[in-house]
Amino acid sequence: MFLQVRNKYYLILTVFLFSACSKEKKEAPGIVDQMQNFVINMAGYARNYDDSFIIIVQNGEELAFNNADTTGGVRNLHKSFFNAVDAFSAEEVHCAGTFHIDEYRREILLMLGPDYPDAQHKTVMVSDYMLDNDDYTRVLYMSDEFDLLYFIRFADNYDYSQIPEFGNIGLDRDVTSLNLVYHYLCLLSTKNFSDHTQMIDLIASTYYDLVIIDPFFDDYMLTPADVERIRFTPNGTKRLVIARISIGSAENYRYYWQNSWNTSPPDWIEKPYENHPGEYWVDFRNKEWQSIIYGNDDSYMKKIIDAGFDGALLDNVEAYKQVEQSE
Repeated sequence: MFLQVRNKYYLILTVFLFSACSKEKKEAPGIVDQMQNFVINMAGYARNYDDSFIIIVQNGEELAFNNADTTGGVRNLHKSFFNAVDAFSAEEVHCAGTFHIDEYRREILLMLGPDYPDAQHKTVMVSDYMLDNDDYTRVLYMSDEFDLLYFIRFADNYDYSQIPEFGNIGLDRDVTSLNLVYHYLCLLSTKNFSDHTQMIDLIASTYYDLVIIDPFFDDYMLTPADVERIRFTPNGTKRLVIARISIGSAENYRYYWQNSWNTSPPDWIEKPYENHPGEYWVDFRNKEWQSIIYGNDDSYMKKIIDAGFDGALLDNVEAYKQVEQSE
């Protein structure tokens, strides 16, 4: 009798342990979850310093859904991620050189944007690239039809190195939130400017409602005074100033890059980012990489906060797909 009870107890214990292990394995966060949590935690960190700090996710609209599964529509929204993000930015949705609508991505963006009635609306920003100026009117219509913010790049501005003249229309009001933005500038390359002062003066001479820029001009980090100079338009009204930060790739020209990495890179640095010299995809899950991005006074995000930017555009969030493919 004792032996039977003992066997029964042992069996129950085994089943319990197996069940617990299975549950733990099932609940372990996948790569999509980990990128979503990375963004959520980063947003929370920034808003501890500035509760109105703006988070824009670039080319990561699928992350607004549980397991990046968009088939369930807004019913499958990842609420914590969705609430942590203020805007979604996407490149080449309507035009990637030639006019061709990416129907899949456009549908996702419309689900998240102001035209969709059942979602908590987010600002949607689209940057299209075109070789034929005649496509401009078509792209403009596709953006205006659903109240999308748009930035158009022509052949000589593929790398976001120019300031288009579209920003010369001034409106007499301060822009202090995304819902007031009418047109924006994305300027990520400094190659056309002799120094940061020239770049800042040229940006300040425009009337764009929102400016997205790299927080560094070569090795020079923009100061609070620089950001404040950019913030005001020629007529004295305010605009939003957003810093671009890559959270899914490491760049060998950044302050955090160590010389030893040129020959012996850490294991979280993965393959080169194609057509982007000096840039490498990273395993964003690594704690060392995450500490470079946020969480301490020397982190990239803290430098952006200290410089007085209104928010950050998180670039290369699609690194989760690169990591998934490499495993």
